Amino acid sequence: MIILDTNMLWGVSPDNASVDLLKTIRATGVQGVAVPWTVMEELAAQRALKYKEKYDAALDAHKALRMITPWETNALMQPLQTDKVRQYWRDGFAAILEVLPPSASVLQEAAYRKANVIPPCKQLEMKGVNKPVKTGSRDAAIWLTAVEYAREDPDETVYFVSKNTNDFGDGSSYKGRTRLRLDIQEFGDRFKHYASLDPVVAEFTQPTEVDDVLVPEQVGTPEAASITAREAGAKWGADVESVHAFDVPTFLGALWPDSEDSERPVMGSVGPWITTPHAQVDLVSDVSAYRIGDHVWYTATVRWLLTGLALLGRQTGIGRGMCLGDAPAVEPNQG
Repeated sequence: MIILDTNMLWGVSPDNASVDLLKTIRATGVQGVAVPWTVMEELAAQRALKYKEKYDAALDAHKALRMITPWETNALMQPLQTDKVRQYWRDGFAAILEVLPPSASVLQEAAYRKANVIPPCKQLEMKGVNKPVKTGSRDAAIWLTAVEYAREDPDETVYFVSKNTNDFGDGSSYKGRTRLRLDIQEFGDRFKHYASLDPVVAEFTQPTEVDDVLVPEQVGTPEAASITAREAGAKWGADVESVHAFDVPTFLGALWPDSEDSERPVMGSVGPWITTPHAQVDLVSDVSAYRIGDHVWYTATVRWLLTGLALLGRQTGIGRGMCLGDAPAVEPNQG
């Protein structure tokens, strides 16, 4: 069973290409893929909190609009529905991940470890707080759920994957975390702890020949370009009304000032994008392929060329901007 920590799914949606690999591993029966209940609730909570933040901002803007409108407005805000948002994301992730509920003993042990500052729990000095703050009960619940699964399923190997090396370590050493090593000592090779999915993928996949024609075709589709352009626009874009703000995003690139005598681009700090940029593939590199059952997967690093209307840094001039950026790509192919 592959058991994932929250950070392995941070910012990922169930329909994202990043989780297609997990779907394939589970669908082919190579391994189960699961998250502790605590992880599922954290994933749902992250989305619900972001939703509430945006809702509150929209509500304030709506009230401000009503106050300055010289006539009666009938526009109404929908009610806040954080419970519905949480359930939406629970259902979405449950379609691709099994959820492992914690036992009463796991929850009790997690609370005990926090109270006594036993790894993965710890205490931190917090600014403005007179005494150290104890943290880590959720981390403990996640870790102990994986340990409990290994104990109750002696015929299975557990692959625990977490990027949280500060609290769990990277699996190669438990220096300063003796309790974690003792937790899994009885399992021997049946409990494998990794800081990324790469070793897990390597264990369940077979290298295969790369199709040099297929990969550029797949990563250069209009759909892929559209997704990349929207992501770039969301990350480095800004409204025309907010372009003079101090925190507007900028990036290194080139800009052609919007004037007839400007034939050469100006290099330097560019941004933000005023409109969603256009994206096209510039270079595909680091291509590899591997097989899981009847599925062939390709991974590659893609350099995108982005062009569109942008500001010259925080100055007022608007012109045609351009930049290059690398991004990892994962493309499944039925083979």
